[in-house]
Amino acid sequence: MSEEIKETAGGELTQGEFKIKKAPKKLTNKEPSVKIDLSKPKEVVEEAITKIDLSEEKVEKPTVEEEEIKIIEEVKDTEEVKEEVKEITKEYKEAVRDEQVTGKTLPENIEKLVSFMEETGGNIDDYVRLNTDYSKVDDDSLLREYYKNTKPHLDHEEISFIMEDNFKIDEDLDEERDIKKKKLAFKEEIAKAKSFLEETKSKYYDEIKLRPGVTQEQQKATDFFNRYNENQKLKADKHKQFVDRTKDYFTKDFKGFEFNLGDNKFKYNINNTEEVIDQQSDLAKFVGKFLDEQGRIEDHEGYHKAMYAARNADTIAKHFYEQGKSDGIKNIVNKSKNIETASRPQNSEDLFINGFKVKAISGVDSAKLKIKTKQK
Repeated sequence: MSEEIKETAGGELTQGEFKIKKAPKKLTNKEPSVKIDLSKPKEVVEEAITKIDLSEEKVEKPTVEEEEIKIIEEVKDTEEVKEEVKEITKEYKEAVRDEQVTGKTLPENIEKLVSFMEETGGNIDDYVRLNTDYSKVDDDSLLREYYKNTKPHLDHEEISFIMEDNFKIDEDLDEERDIKKKKLAFKEEIAKAKSFLEETKSKYYDEIKLRPGVTQEQQKATDFFNRYNENQKLKADKHKQFVDRTKDYFTKDFKGFEFNLGDNKFKYNINNTEEVIDQQSDLAKFVGKFLDEQGRIEDHEGYHKAMYAARNADTIAKHFYEQGKSDGIKNIVNKSKNIETASRPQNSEDLFINGFKVKAISGVDSAKLKIKTKQK
């Protein structure tokens, strides 16, 4: 049977693997017919493939890309709001801590937050929502937020579909008139969204004030703010009282600062009274010269020396007073050692009176005077 297949391989077409392989070789030898037949199917196939590829790229790919972009933008917007809430919460806690520990004045934004919580009973999330600046939010996120509020029955994907169907522009497929209509419609919708969200802020503020009850966090904030105001008032009253007493001390009977040096007391007077009153009426001015711009002590040596001197003024003055006396005595002793002995006058016990030599003799009876003459 294999032999018959080999014999018929010359020109007749019958079944068999070898005959089929030979037939295309004959066809390929006819170059003109091959070129004509191959060119037509290529044109048809290329047009069909081209149409399918273009439709897939224009319909499917941009939709996927746009949906991905929308999702990323929405997540980013939500994360930014959460980060803003976290940041304000952190600032609020730090401000409360600083006020309790150091008495530092609350920052303006934190004071506004506390006032808002006290007046309305709202929380930090409410404060952030009411203070959102919609002029700085991108249009897509703004429109999505608008649809969330006006179309609560739609989920994220459905809102994305509506936005894409109504406002998506394809420069290659859409006509110029349709593109312009979509742009105008999008602009009108953005204007509605901004107006609605601004009005919602006012209504939301009223709703917060009508909320029944107060949360534990709100009550803590209110109590803290009330305590803060009371403490600030007490501090202001005490400082005014201190300043008044300081002025009285320096202007009435002040004759100088008195230093106790043991057995003696000395007074040190000052000439610039007004400057001393100004500098010593506020401890922040005294401490401030030792601090840097961040409020941290920069000159440790100067700070501790000044604080020690203020606490031990009499002890330091007495030390230098005693040191001065000791140095004075040493100077006198040193000068006395340098006096020449030759210059000292010699005490003589012999006196000459009218040619007589008189000598004072001390004895039991000092009242007697003995005169001794020489024998000639």
